[in-house]
Amino acid sequence: MGKTTESSNWGALGIASAGGGVGLNVQGSVYLLRNQDNGNRFLFLLADFGPGFSWGGSSVSPRKVLQLVKSILRNSSVNDPSSYSDIPANRPFSADDLHFARGAEATYGAGYVVGYAVTVISAWPMFSGAPEPGVEVNNDYFSGADVRGLQTGIGMSMAYRLFGEWVRIWTL
Repeated sequence: MGKTTESSNWGALGIASAGGGVGLNVQGSVYLLRNQDNGNRFLFLLADFGPGFSWGGSSVSPRKVLQLVKSILRNSSVNDPSSYSDIPANRPFSADDLHFARGAEATYGAGYVVGYAVTVISAWPMFSGAPEPGVEVNNDYFSGADVRGLQTGIGMSMAYRLFGEWVRIWTL
């Protein structure tokens, strides 16, 4: 059970991201995914690259990672199912399925502290390939999930990073 439990009822919460680039954009984003059926939560990293422009984020040190994990565990909103953005699953998947799955992320926005940013995430099995635009999607776990988050900092972004990978970094 837990990380092997398949579900079509998932939610995501953006925690932090760092990246940059002009032309070829690289980013690492941390998401907290919650199986809404049983309440299990998993911390995932989506590392990806692709065309675009972005600037911002923050440096990551082991001390900051530990502080981040502690703040996530103390934050009551991570226990509230309504804090998570719904992920429109195209087929049931488990945390194990998502671990090392391919992924994509698109971000648009500016000024995370005083502005607005939109992040859209997708995931598909490693050997299936990316879904083609305009074609009926039936091979991916989810696509086009608009995710809200706890991210703070200053940044600007307009990027579509098609080449990425999901990695489970923690089970809460």
